[in-house]
Amino acid sequence: MNLFLLFLYFVTNLLAGFFLLYPFYLRDKKPQYYKGIWLWVGTIFKNRGGAVYFLIILSGFSIGNVIELLTQNFDLPLKILVTGAWITFFGLVFLCYPFHLKHKSPEKYQGIWRAIGEWLGE
Repeated sequence: MNLFLLFLYFVTNLLAGFFLLYPFYLRDKKPQYYKGIWLWVGTIFKNRGGAVYFLIILSGFSIGNVIELLTQNFDLPLKILVTGAWITFFGLVFLCYPFHLKHKSPEKYQGIWRAIGEWLGE
């Protein structure tokens, strides 16, 4: 049962990632298909940053649930701590650090950080 739930969390995060990021691909690459539900999702999140932050929150909840499954007990403070740490760390690293480098240390704004920063946009 635990493996099934772990697989379910993984698949849910993948589907949410597709559902939340595909509208931005359509908007940029195939604007003729950017309508209906895709337009609605794109308008809710406004940019990739909002969608990525929502995905980080969703994956944080999934990580908390996975830890609950693996430890076989419900410990709310531990679950909140792990989820909060996940959201804070990945939210800061992937959403804020590339822009910090861009404005404060332009010489370090290269490679993966530049790719993430340009993909997220401002």
